[in-house]
Amino acid sequence: MRNAVAALSLASVVFAPSSARASTDPAAGTVFIRIVGSIRVLTGGEDGWQKKVLLDLPQVEVASGSGFIFSPLGWVITNHHVISGEKLNAVIDGVRVEISLNPERFEVVLPGDGAPRRFPAAVYATDPDLDLAVLSLGAQDLPYVALGDSDVVVAGDPVQAVGYPFGAALEIGRTRTAETVPSVSISSGSISALRRDDQGAIRYLQTSAQLNPGNSGGPIVDPDGYVVAIAQMVLAKNAAVGFGIPVNLAKAFLKRHGLDQNLSASLLSLGGFFDASEKGIRLRLPEGVQDLSPGRLRVEAPVGSGNLALRIDRIATRWTLEQIEGSLLTGEMLEGFQASGNPRRASRAEKDRRIVSGLVKGFEPATNRELTMLYVLADLGREKLVARYVGTTEALALNRSVLQASLAELEAKPLLVDEINRPPGTALTTLPSSVPGSPPSVVPSGWLVETGAPSECKGVGPAAYSYQTSPVGDFTVSFRAAWWSTSIDLVRAARGCGRQAGPLGEASYASRVAWLGTSYAAQGAFASAPAGGVWQLEMVVPDVKSSLVSPLFETWVKAMTAR
Repeated sequence: MRNAVAALSLASVVFAPSSARASTDPAAGTVFIRIVGSIRVLTGGEDGWQKKVLLDLPQVEVASGSGFIFSPLGWVITNHHVISGEKLNAVIDGVRVEISLNPERFEVVLPGDGAPRRFPAAVYATDPDLDLAVLSLGAQDLPYVALGDSDVVVAGDPVQAVGYPFGAALEIGRTRTAETVPSVSISSGSISALRRDDQGAIRYLQTSAQLNPGNSGGPIVDPDGYVVAIAQMVLAKNAAVGFGIPVNLAKAFLKRHGLDQNLSASLLSLGGFFDASEKGIRLRLPEGVQDLSPGRLRVEAPVGSGNLALRIDRIATRWTLEQIEGSLLTGEMLEGFQASGNPRRASRAEKDRRIVSGLVKGFEPATNRELTMLYVLADLGREKLVARYVGTTEALALNRSVLQASLAELEAKPLLVDEINRPPGTALTTLPSSVPGSPPSVVPSGWLVETGAPSECKGVGPAAYSYQTSPVGDFTVSFRAAWWSTSIDLVRAARGCGRQAGPLGEASYASRVAWLGTSYAAQGAFASAPAGGVWQLEMVVPDVKSSLVSPLFETWVKAMTAR
């Protein structure tokens, strides 16, 4: 509520956002709103008598309140009642009077290290039922407080309130004038309860953080500095009990008025199911999100405006989920991500598989850009799924409940259902070329063909054509091919992939690598293609299967290079 003549008031909450893009100071994006207009006091009007004006004051401060900048483009959220007119009835010295507060212009004051910055503000949108309003400042590059997600808040969560209680009345240490800008007040507390409406939706967040007249419209933020509610009112019989409007109601209000485009990240909503039977994965995705990965072991989907991405990898390993988690968060596998602290983690048993989920902040080592990862690891026996949303801290904080709901719907079936345990047959099938000018090739009969390529070798440029092929039920075994249309020094190219020659001659190479607890053998060769150009042919297989698969690999190489 606002600070006004004969009017009650409310408070708000702010904490320093951890995002590098939002304000790092909880006070920097919280604004003091001064409402200038007229105050008129009338009496009479009963029994047919005309009302009499007892007082008429033009161009005075009729009220003040709090708000916060939610976009660097100069947009401010506050309560509707902070900027709306009001009529009050009172009895003064036995005389019944009517007091009218008539707003005429709005001034938003942004504190700073130097002189406060003052902006004339225009009301852009209001919702009296929600008690929300948006003001436009017509300015850019302003400090702002980033929006969080009220659907992930639970009772007991700590919060802070920042605002301007009682306006300039608290400036008791200096001379006050009409232009005095009060200092920000910050109070700490917690979420006491989630108050729901008749339909079961969260309508108010109850808080123990101190809310006072004049703090209405200010932000209530979580420990990471993201707004979870907008301060609105206190309990009439107990001012220690305050209530805020959940920020997700404010986000829906912004979206209805097209203002979500001014947020620092895209505002997401949950869409339909993505059902990829060939990948053995089913889950709900945010609206408009599509998988761009052609490989059956991976899902790669940019989210929103590109500052978030969904990635799902299927891996074969006997590692525990805890071991995989440790490798994921230290950037040793799959993701260019380095955790900067301990994750908020939860584990639960689900049917015959285990789930480990977590939320952790970190950074991208190559750029030092701050990121956050929301992840779920699923144990399917010999296979594990590593599913995660990775993106800017602001984008994830804004949409955390949607992303959590997406991962909660994740279903998966095993693909490693027929592992090679005996020498496979040597039958081959012709594979037509999909690139003009490239030679036809062959693959083991019944194997799947998909996007892929052999190891990159030093000194060898990009290939014109490549693919990989694996048994339908055993993705741990892979034959890979790449073709160059121009001539290549075969021996030199092979040495670019390994110092030692492999079993297929001087233009071949061999190596071993341990990955996720499994030792893999890789061997490959460069050879002239019968129709011109050069093939690079490679086999990657777990050590324990190498002797079973090597004869088929030699057969494949001979068929690919036979003239």
